[in-house]
Amino acid sequence: MRLFVVAWREAPVAVALTAAGRRIGLDVEILAPPEAAQRAARRDLVLAYLDVRPTLDGVEPGIAKLRGLRSRGVTVLNGPEAIRACHDKLVTALRLGRAGLPHPETAYLSAASTRRDVSRLRFPMVVKPRFGSRRCSGIWPPSKPTLWKPPERDFWPLLPRPAVLPCPEPGPRPTRLR
Repeated sequence: MRLFVVAWREAPVAVALTAAGRRIGLDVEILAPPEAAQRAARRDLVLAYLDVRPTLDGVEPGIAKLRGLRSRGVTVLNGPEAIRACHDKLVTALRLGRAGLPHPETAYLSAASTRRDVSRLRFPMVVKPRFGSRRCSGIWPPSKPTLWKPPERDFWPLLPRPAVLPCPEPGPRPTRLR
């Protein structure tokens, strides 16, 4: 039985997964999704390590390859649904809510959101992109305007650029905006 760690690069996590597989006696390789789609067979295991794209707008390519592997009878240990649920903060919140598990209050806003949508939010809140964060998050509004420090890119068009700031003075628990 072979274990294919499906990843676009030999990141520390992919290397650690490979080492763990070898410790339990598996023949392990790190393969990019297209290579895994060509080489994996029914008797093999696939463990995907697809990350959030650097643009923070979704998961790295490869989800369709995982679906194809699974449809051919390859055991995919963490399928496309699990990867999306882990990387997409909105899907995570919805699944936690359906399961009755506690989680931060979550709201999704986009360029199509109205001022009325924004007016329903409780402040202060944590503002984050829907996928990943890569230090692109902040508390809105900042407790002191002089602390406002815009990051390198916009990810939310309705509010000024998010900032990495110290938490505001103690008060109500922030709403987490995903």
